[in-house]
Amino acid sequence: MLQEDQIFIHVPKTGGTTLNCALHNSDQPQAASFNFRHIVHETKMSNSGDIFNPMKNEKYRDYKIFMMLRHPLDRILSEYYFIKERNEFFSLLKPRPKNFKEYALHKQTSNYVVSFLGGSRIYAPNKPTEADLKQIVNSIEQLNITVGIFEQFNSSLALFKNEVGVQWPKSIENKRVTLMRPPKEEISQDLSNKILANHKLDLQLYEYALKRFSRYKISQDNLVKFKDNRYEYVLSYTNNHLLLELVLKDHPFIGVHKTYFNDLQRFLATSAISSGEQYLSKWKHGFINALLENNLSNGMSVLIEKYQDKHPIKFIQAYGTYIHKSDVKEWKKLKFSFNRMHIPQEGMFAYLRKRLGL
Repeated sequence: MLQEDQIFIHVPKTGGTTLNCALHNSDQPQAASFNFRHIVHETKMSNSGDIFNPMKNEKYRDYKIFMMLRHPLDRILSEYYFIKERNEFFSLLKPRPKNFKEYALHKQTSNYVVSFLGGSRIYAPNKPTEADLKQIVNSIEQLNITVGIFEQFNSSLALFKNEVGVQWPKSIENKRVTLMRPPKEEISQDLSNKILANHKLDLQLYEYALKRFSRYKISQDNLVKFKDNRYEYVLSYTNNHLLLELVLKDHPFIGVHKTYFNDLQRFLATSAISSGEQYLSKWKHGFINALLENNLSNGMSVLIEKYQDKHPIKFIQAYGTYIHKSDVKEWKKLKFSFNRMHIPQEGMFAYLRKRLGL
């Protein structure tokens, strides 16, 4: 629990939901407040601006303030794949981006971290300036704000414990992991350069914080343990959505084959499944076996062969991309009939290899 003299600033997509839940020993994050600075849901405004107002520095002199920063390229990538289906936020962008490139280069997403810390509304049309960045850096120095680095998450938690006095539980569960985002390494160098140019103030702030972070001597003893439950979100998501909607939302493929996917998920929902990882594995094998009942194109056969032994998320991403690019005649002629025997309990991979003739 946050103490009265502690203030946590949750910069969007920097692991803040995980920290918020850990701080409050809760499965759901707490709403924005004086001690928890984030986006106020009703107004879409950041409530962190007064902390970085030099006229109010004295007010916060006795508070222990901490926050996390993340490399701008990785942060904007995670943000896009998290927020693109949340229309209450995405609709604020004019014009509305059609893809990640348009989102990352959009004038309203430019330097959002600096904008957020300054107290602006999400996707505010006014761009932050060098003066705004300088004001934030000065406040970090004046108030001795402790800034962690997302890419060094565990060490950052140790830093928050040492400098702020935060008492973490022995283990922490990851929250709100963005499942369907590609790694930043897949972004071309040219696009990466353009994105960083559009977020140059955020990059300068991150580099400043990284240099400051390196000066701390952080003990590696008794570091917090993380529960790798990044796929647990699947269990709640599939209560109200078909799993393939993660990659094929509003695509007609879903409507054409909806009966099959409903039957598949209904069966899995009543099965003895203990984790999101297990759910994904059973779903993947059931669907692949249903696909193999068809006379598949060479392209689809190659895709199955390539991804049958890879993680289910990789298969789902690849399948979604394939359907988006394929001719409607290819996927419309597919016939699916749910069969619980398509979900083998043992020897799954050997079973698939036999079906593929490998």
